Amino acid sequence: FDPRDALFFPEKRPFFLDGLEQFQTPFNLVYTRRIVQPEGAVKLTGKAFGTDLGVISAVDDRVAGFAEEHHPVVNVLRVQKDVGSRSRLGLVYTDRIDGDNWNRVGAVDGRLVFGKSSLVFQAGASKTHEFDNTYSGPIWMTRFTHNGKWFGVRYTFNGIDPDFRTRSGFVNRAGDATLSLTNLFTIKGKPGSLVESFTPDVTLNGTWTYDRLMDGKEVRDPKIHLNLNAQLRGGWQAGFSLLVEKFGYRGD
Repeated sequence: FDPRDALFFPEKRPFFLDGLEQFQTPFNLVYTRRIVQPEGAVKLTGKAFGTDLGVISAVDDRVAGFAEEHHPVVNVLRVQKDVGSRSRLGLVYTDRIDGDNWNRVGAVDGRLVFGKSSLVFQAGASKTHEFDNTYSGPIWMTRFTHNGKWFGVRYTFNGIDPDFRTRSGFVNRAGDATLSLTNLFTIKGKPGSLVESFTPDVTLNGTWTYDRLMDGKEVRDPKIHLNLNAQLRGGWQAGFSLLVEKFGYRGD
């Protein structure tokens, strides 16, 4: 647990749980718990011509607004289109209006599958006006995965501008960028042997303060993870992990 990160609490209300998968995005830009105590809400989900459509519109109680002066209005639009048999492209738009304060977020995303590899991406931006101040900033991520018989990779690169805001979604921490490179190997033994399979993997992970990455400066939180996992005869498993991590804190 990192005290600099916000905590995520899953949705439990049946009205929002039904069809919630229609609103999922690589970044959690639709977080229905932001609608605290709706006085009225409409949700529509469906699929036609290979396109998934989801709409949420809600008027929240004053208790959810700034200074409890206005009823916040929340709108969510999610569109996803099948591309081929296993790929998909999507669009998400959210806005939240609370009197003179408002937040708007728009993003495109996709999942492209080719053979044993897949590429997931999302890119978007927000614009926020609160208490006579206006902020705007981008958000982006890409994740490449390959699952081969002997070798696999999981490469992820994402960034959240410090001025990015989402009042209808959930971002545990803005102002950071993270690169993670995981290489996995699989060594198969003979069936019935003491070690039936051995799977080592190495992860190189680095976190930058977003502005320092844009300025080409060094990583703030470097990490190296080494994991050794073995499948033994009789269904037994054995594993060993070595985690070397360093955390930095800006003093300016």
